[in-house]
Amino acid sequence: MNRRTFTQRTLLAAISVGVANALGGCGSGDSVDNLPVTIPSDWTGVLNTVVNTIKQKHILPWRNTSESEFDAKVVALRARIATLDDGAALAETMALIASLGDGHTSISGWKYARFLPVAFEPFSDGIFVTAAASSSSALIGHELISIAGVPAAQLLQRTAKLWPTENDSGVQLWGSVFLSIDIALRYAGVAVGTGGVEIELRDPNSATTAFKKITLSPTLESLPTATGTAPLPRFRQDPSLNYWIEYLAGTDVIYFRYRRCVDGNAVRSLLENFEQSTRGRVPRAIVLDVRGNEGGDSSVLSGFIAGLRSSGWDKRPGTLFLLSDRKTFSAGMDACLDMLELGAIHLGDVPSQRPNFLGNLVTYDTPRDGVKLVYPTRVATRVAGYPSQLVPTERLIPSAGDHFAGRDPVIARALLRIGTN
Repeated sequence: MNRRTFTQRTLLAAISVGVANALGGCGSGDSVDNLPVTIPSDWTGVLNTVVNTIKQKHILPWRNTSESEFDAKVVALRARIATLDDGAALAETMALIASLGDGHTSISGWKYARFLPVAFEPFSDGIFVTAAASSSSALIGHELISIAGVPAAQLLQRTAKLWPTENDSGVQLWGSVFLSIDIALRYAGVAVGTGGVEIELRDPNSATTAFKKITLSPTLESLPTATGTAPLPRFRQDPSLNYWIEYLAGTDVIYFRYRRCVDGNAVRSLLENFEQSTRGRVPRAIVLDVRGNEGGDSSVLSGFIAGLRSSGWDKRPGTLFLLSDRKTFSAGMDACLDMLELGAIHLGDVPSQRPNFLGNLVTYDTPRDGVKLVYPTRVATRVAGYPSQLVPTERLIPSAGDHFAGRDPVIARALLRIGTN
């Protein structure tokens, strides 16, 4: 990705913006239902094509907001988008699409953004640095107190507005991710200049509780990945593996780690090989772990679910367990609902989307280089009504101490309920 470049505007362009504003932001005779695309690669043209695409092709755009509310935001943004630099124009357009409140409808263009050398994650006891570029690896494990003097929790609520969130889990998840992205920080009111931005941190290993302030500059082209020697909980290990299955050590509990919904044939082979290698061993319980599963093909797990039902596991109370977290999404949510229909005990955190959701995504390349719109073409109705979240049988949110010590309180709780401890 190249550095964000700022589009130069002429005096004539500024005058045209003023005229558009006086006419309600759409120009004489224009309607928000069919905005003109006169300069496709300009941010005004991008906005127009995105709005037109949403209105003409999105299967259910007004599920969480009214069309009139959306139109008002379009008018307001269109009146000033030509005066914004690339990063601000992208952020404002992202916030517009995010206001639809549908986790499967989003716009992005990361070539116009830069990232801090640290990544944050929320836990039960605060927001912490969980990954960093090698130059900042000493900061892993520090708690985030504030950025540019704004308390972390407050800033997280602001940055989350750039991504479509369906419940508070989504706000926590995406708000923390966007704390590392310059265009999100700027949108949230934080001045991110060439000299960087001041970050206030607390070192939990320090003998004192004093905070320290450092200046970090957003120069990376993507979020940093974890570095350092701290152990990770088992379910976070082997990130290159989409799934694995095993008996948990010292137990007769089958653990199926299902990180991504891809490659049904590979999953089928995995399960068949596992069954052959453990033939004659009678499992006491089965745990399906869909933490971090952001979706894919819902049919990948259909054979596993059918096998559980045909083997009568749905008639054995207290033997099926489901583990989820904030990152569980889309086809990952389908896996949750499949297990719950079998009577599984649900442990972990609330997934970041509603149980009834939109899917079958289409990616649309806007006229602006690198800016993509994603929208759904299918409605998935799995439960009665339209609840905002899927609440686990027992909600468990790990602490930062658990994470950095490699502990997994969710699987520990499952084993306790099974009775292996």
